[in-house]
Amino acid sequence: MTRDSLNDRRKALEDSFFARKDAELLREMRQHMDRSAQREALAKASGISNEELLDQLLDLEIRPETMAAMSLVPLVAVAWADNVLDDAERQAVLQAAGEAGIRQGDPGYELLAQWFEHPPSSEMVSTWKAYIRTLIESLTSGGRETLRDEVLGRAHKIAAASGGILGLGNKISRSEKAVLDELAAAFE
Repeated sequence: MTRDSLNDRRKALEDSFFARKDAELLREMRQHMDRSAQREALAKASGISNEELLDQLLDLEIRPETMAAMSLVPLVAVAWADNVLDDAERQAVLQAAGEAGIRQGDPGYELLAQWFEHPPSSEMVSTWKAYIRTLIESLTSGGRETLRDEVLGRAHKIAAASGGILGLGNKISRSEKAVLDELAAAFE
């Protein structure tokens, strides 16, 4: 074998190695960009801003459309706690839905419109609780705490949207407090 042919083979081997390495790096970059876009979409759909928790949810294959629909259940359950959905509660739920990226024409919005007419069934609330219990088993303790705080924080905003007498006194009714306690129990 001549020195030139040996150099040619070495060069071909190097080129092949670097081509594979470049392809691998490009694939990793695309996956990272896809992951970043998925994290952003899940953050928008869920209202969750903690990146570590978002990554845990993505690792569990929780997707924006799943989280968006499930994130509405506790809000609407609190809004209907006293068997009446008033305008202030409706506006607070719509604002929370908008912050979660749920827009008119989306399937989540259509579900929400139905719940504005009739409260979610007890089976739906039970399904949400089972979903949360299953989900938190797979999260770190910090992730569980963050998810609980974010979900219950949004539910508390709905409860505080109306209530009290002439704007005075406790804005959260006993029935809303009972539903909030029931939601909190799902995280234990």
